[in-house]
Parts: sequence; C-alpha cells; structure tokens
Amino acid sequence: MRYFSLIGYSKNAVLIDPEGSEFGPFTVYKEKLIDNKIVSIGTLHDYLGHVARFVEYIYVASLIGLEPSKQSLDVLIRSYESYLLHGELSSNKIARDIAILTGRIETCSPSSLQVIEAALIHFLNLSDSLAKATGKDGLFSRFMPNAVIQISPQESAKLRGSSIFGGVIRGG
Repeated sequence: MRYFSLIGYSKNAVLIDPEGSEFGPFTVYKEKLIDNKIVSIGTLHDYLGHVARFVEYIYVASLIGLEPSKQSLDVLIRSYESYLLHGELSSNKIARDIAILTGRIETCSPSSLQVIEAALIHFLNLSDSLAKATGKDGLFSRFMPNAVIQISPQESAKLRGSSIFGGVIRGG
C-alpha cells in the first residue's frame, strides 16, 4: 500500500489516510467486528487488510479521474477482482492503472476471493446500516452512495453469476 498505511495488528490496527490521519470508518468497522465477536483474531487481521486495500483502491481510482458515483463504483467493483488476481498485469485498464499506482505486484489466488468478498460486504453493509440508523451519510459515503436499488431475484442471480463483487452494488 502506498497511499494508506495499515499500522498494528488485529485489535490494535489503525488505517492512516494520505493526510496522516486515522481513517475513522475503518476504526468503526474494526470495533464492530471486535465488539460483536464476529471473527477470530486471525480473521480480524485478514478482514482489516482486505478492507484497507479496498479503501486504497477506491481512493486511487479518484486520483485517476473516477469520481465517486453509482456508475463509477459499479465499474470499480467489477474491476476489483482483476486488480486482486492480476495486479499490474491485469488486462483491465482500470485495474492495471490502479495497481501500478498502488504498487500491487503480488496477486491473490481465486480461492481467496470469497473471504475478501465477505470482508467487503460486511464493511459496506455496516456503512449502510449506520447511515440509516443515524440519518446521516454512511461511513463510506464519499465513495459509495447509500441508496439501495431494489432488483428482482433474477437480476440478483445474474449479477452474482457474472462477477464475484457485482451484486454488492445493488444489494444482491
């Protein structure tokens, strides 16, 4: 990671943003995982790493001109799998450009995608839940609109079938 820094391990982990400040949404996510005893310490460490990489990915996308919107977030999530699996060697231009900027040379195996997806879905769901509970923007609001678009079960199945992260955007 080049723009954000993940410091500490598991319960002591802190995500530092490019301005040198603690990234609050990450801390809230970590505390919810700990308070609710959702995952083990090792899994907590893994989940926090996955979320930190995703936050940096979204941040760097804004640096290359993909301003946060429903449309760009949809494209980014569809490109994220290629970013994870192929890094700088991705055939997807967006994934490759972001990987070059973040220095993502090491890639993950396809078997890791389910764990990564679980961490991200939990993070995005927490953001949406807190936004609804407080009547404010979500934790990730500068990157993800909180509006959930209702879709049919057939559309949801099609999205899940076409991309590992595709259903995340539309709540599928």
